[in-house]
Amino acid sequence: MERTPQLKRDGVRIAISGDLNQVNAAALRTALLPLLSPPAALQLDLSGARELDGACLQVLLAAQKTIAGHGGDLVLSASSPRVQAVLEASGALRFLQPQGGTP
Repeated sequence: MERTPQLKRDGVRIAISGDLNQVNAAALRTALLPLLSPPAALQLDLSGARELDGACLQVLLAAQKTIAGHGGDLVLSASSPRVQAVLEASGALRFLQPQGGTP
């Protein structure tokens, strides 16, 4: 059963849960971009995400680029094992630096 992404902003932390795939990429983009109020250092928590595909990865990278363009920073604070594997395999961790340093 498909789980639509759920976003919750708690101060500087944005928690995203659900299925981050092509079916939900537009919904993720629509929900995520208004939460990027720069300049800020925002933490992205993907520990509740069940999957991550290329379409949603592009949305996350676009969000990082958007906030960086305004002097902010978007860092990865947590991710599920499946999502972490995609981030590592894709090289996206070069752009979504894990909190506390390099991958």
